Amino acid sequence: MSNKLLIMPYYGKFPNYFQLWLERIKKNLELELLLVTDVNLDNYNVEAPNIHIMTKSIDQLRQMIEKVTGSKVNLNKGYKIKDYFPLYGEIFSEYIEDGSYEWW
Repeated sequence: MSNKLLIMPYYGKFPNYFQLWLERIKKNLELELLLVTDVNLDNYNVEAPNIHIMTKSIDQLRQMIEKVTGSKVNLNKGYKIKDYFPLYGEIFSEYIEDGSYEWW
């Protein structure tokens, strides 16, 4: 297990090179990927020890952000998630514990 974690919320259609990107992540065993999405991944090969999928709707993610910020969040479009990037450590803190990831 790595101590480097890439947290990637993604909502919407994946780009056509997404599987190639996943293959690159699979080969970099020094990196863990937490992909947070509501996209159906049946057409992609995501099986790897360093790739972890968290299925959350955008509404569930909004609720997680509101829990951290303590205020209402306007999150209707997937691209607005990037606005909360500085808070990812707090938003996903219950899944990240002392470098041992607890989401699986």
